[in-house]
Amino acid sequence: MSENINFIAGAQGLDVVNIISSMIKNSCIIDYGIVQEVVADGVVNVSLAVANTAEDIKCFTCVLANTASDALTINIKPKVGDRVLIVYPKLYSDEMFALAEKEEDRALVTVDDKAKGYNMLSGIAILMNQYKEGSHKNFVAFDEGKLEAHLAYSKDDDKTLFDLNIGADGAVTLANNDVNVSVNSDSEITVSNGKAEIKVDKNGNVSIDAKTGKITLKNNSANLFTILNGMFQILNTSLATAGSPASHTVVPQQFSQQSTQLGQLMQ
Repeated sequence: MSENINFIAGAQGLDVVNIISSMIKNSCIIDYGIVQEVVADGVVNVSLAVANTAEDIKCFTCVLANTASDALTINIKPKVGDRVLIVYPKLYSDEMFALAEKEEDRALVTVDDKAKGYNMLSGIAILMNQYKEGSHKNFVAFDEGKLEAHLAYSKDDDKTLFDLNIGADGAVTLANNDVNVSVNSDSEITVSNGKAEIKVDKNGNVSIDAKTGKITLKNNSANLFTILNGMFQILNTSLATAGSPASHTVVPQQFSQQSTQLGQLMQ
């Protein structure tokens, strides 16, 4: 075979490297492309990202593939302009992407005597691009044990409305609009929305600062405000003086109702 290639190369004034390079260049093995149209779920029209001339520009339809397994599947919806890595398998069949209903049948091989590959009709597009800071608004980043997720980008505000950071020491901060939740490495928790704040320190002490708002402490059976308000109402209306010199008298079990309610609410 190599002798035949060398003979042809010699006859045409070419070398073997150029012949092999030309064969590979004209073969559909792997390409890099741009999504031009989202045809349907899992189907996109793409063009090759680079062409030597305007006449060389090619556009064709591909199946869109994302990271997927039985344990976890990431369903990323493509948009026009997204970059994709395009691969052309040796044998391609529309049925090879389908998952059998029965779990025991999911590992079965698709048998198709008409299956062909290495052509533009067998392209599989995989969303993939080089990360460039400032160009990508919604992203997840990993670096030395740290995780950052910046999502829900708002064009009007030019910022992401959901931010999650997990430090290498386990500290976590979450910001969603005006709400901030943080857990530091000492397991101390802080929750704030700018108008109120709740803190739990490492010893279990809880502080609630409603700032200009009010605090409500209740359950389905009792309300702390009702309990305290009832006690003050009794004190304000039924506390009397008797004898001389004057002394206060209190009716026994006067606050029994409030005592019961307080037991229903807390201990």
